[in-house]
Amino acid sequence: MFVERELTGRLLEAQTAAQKTASLVLTTRFEVVQRLGPIDKLMEKWFTDPPGRLPLALLEKLNTAMSQSSFLQNGIGIWEMAGSRKTLRVTYFQLPPVGNKSYWQLRFQEVTHPQLIVWLKVLTPKEIEIANLLYKHKNLSDKELADRLFNKKGEKNSHETVKKHLRHIYEKLKPFGVTNRADFMVRAHLPCEDEED
Repeated sequence: MFVERELTGRLLEAQTAAQKTASLVLTTRFEVVQRLGPIDKLMEKWFTDPPGRLPLALLEKLNTAMSQSSFLQNGIGIWEMAGSRKTLRVTYFQLPPVGNKSYWQLRFQEVTHPQLIVWLKVLTPKEIEIANLLYKHKNLSDKELADRLFNKKGEKNSHETVKKHLRHIYEKLKPFGVTNRADFMVRAHLPCEDEED
């Protein structure tokens, strides 16, 4: 039994390191058995609970999931907590029993948003519509963009209206290093820069 527990622990450590995640291994009573990766740093960054304690929000989600029949059938669940530039994804699943004890692993992973997601927060709805078109169809000219856009009356936007919106988009995105279409196309696909790290 000791060898099995030791082997399971080593496998979890290797998996956590390979996937650049952090993990907690818990008993069914939510007692921490093992901490893997930068778990304390993530907990401090994403939760306001006192250090060393499991976050109440996380315990509530896990407790709720464990009582649902769909979770009990497949033994896996995902909970996400969105931030402005990243999302914390927590995947929790039941590990194979060791002896007569059951354990759960909670795998924490920060997922960086594409830069475009952050930009959408500073643009108007019409600018968002144009930015999305530009993002999806990078080779469209201003006139071709205008042909795909309609105003509130259901009429096509003019070429000049689209140019005006594009100027506003570039002006608003200047703090992100965007001053023209080429900058927009290059930077929109990049992961957003993290101010906190």
